[in-house]
Amino acid sequence: MEIDEAAANEARDALAVMGRTVTEVLHALDVGDPEAALSAVERVYGGSGKVRRLVRTAVNGRPRTGSGRPRSAPGEMRAKVAGHLTAHPGTEFTPHEVAKVIGHSAGAVSNALDRLVETGEAELVNDRPRRFTTVRPAAAPASR
Repeated sequence: MEIDEAAANEARDALAVMGRTVTEVLHALDVGDPEAALSAVERVYGGSGKVRRLVRTAVNGRPRTGSGRPRSAPGEMRAKVAGHLTAHPGTEFTPHEVAKVIGHSAGAVSNALDRLVETGEAELVNDRPRRFTTVRPAAAPASR
């Protein structure tokens, strides 16, 4: 079995961040700063699941969908959906329309679109049927 170098590199980066955060926890404990220790240990805990998934992917390869295709990496689906929206500024799409173009399920695309709306990267322009578009840039202030 061969190690997936792209996933291994992501895992290395995430582990380096985790290592620095563990050092923060140890330092906070040494200097008697309970708030900093608790805050840092929560960041270690929060990142541990991602690190575990990255290491497992590096060792075992990317998990497969029911159809046998490799699953998207974390955040990859959102990036694909956002890329499609930004490639067609001003055009409104349903999740199904985006799904047909990028080759993923409408449910997964719908979840990604909801997340993009939460982060302000997309806009829900119609509730029935749900239609989304890119966020319109704010108007530039008038120059004098």
